[in-house]
Amino acid sequence: MAKRHTLSKKERRRLAEELSYIGDLRIEDEGLVEYYQDENGEKILVNGEAAFVKLRDKWIPHLRFILKNLQALRLPKVYVDKGAMEALLRGADLMAPGIKSVEGVFKEGDIVVICELESRRPFAVGRALTPSDPIVKGELKKGKVVENIHYFNDEIWRHGP
Repeated sequence: MAKRHTLSKKERRRLAEELSYIGDLRIEDEGLVEYYQDENGEKILVNGEAAFVKLRDKWIPHLRFILKNLQALRLPKVYVDKGAMEALLRGADLMAPGIKSVEGVFKEGDIVVICELESRRPFAVGRALTPSDPIVKGELKKGKVVENIHYFNDEIWRHGP
């Protein structure tokens, strides 16, 4: 059984504070912000569409929200080639050789947006397993760099509103 309720002003302010790492979201200015929970997990809906999903006790931006608000977000971006993209869209984690460039700075544990290099379009969200500095300097040649936590057409994408 799904639970759904509109967030109060106080809940919106608390959510905006928790999500301040993403940018100045102005959640309190949105028309309808709701909490939604079903057997697939917890989400925050903005005007009826999934905007954030709770993973490991942390709210992360839903890929749909990222696609609509990319310019307003302060999330670091990792650009990958098509081969890495294909693996990531099957649920694999991002390995160092797949990274072609990095935009922004991140530390271990930060949320990053994964984009395809040619189109520059986001298709996945991940959690950094290493800081950006060794990647940018070319010191990191192998191993997992980003844990893939949400990608186009995964379970999070397909379930719920």
